[in-house]
Amino acid sequence: MQDFFRKWCPFKNVYEKGKTEILAIENEDKRQEELNKLNASLEEWKLRAMGTTIGCHTIVKKGTEDNAIKTYDLT
Repeated sequence: MQDFFRKWCPFKNVYEKGKTEILAIENEDKRQEELNKLNASLEEWKLRAMGTTIGCHTIVKKGTEDNAIKTYDLT
């Protein structure tokens, strides 16, 4: 657990600084695009911190149309 926090604190500081800079972007589309990239890096960091391998995870969501099941690769 100590190892996790030792890695998390510097990442969280960089993440928060980046988020503050992104929120200052006036163009709404560009701001959302940059926030999506930042959040993707956060999710990747979480997976790496848990000791998982990026690319071997799949998110499964049950769709509302014809009870379809959609899968999304996290790469």
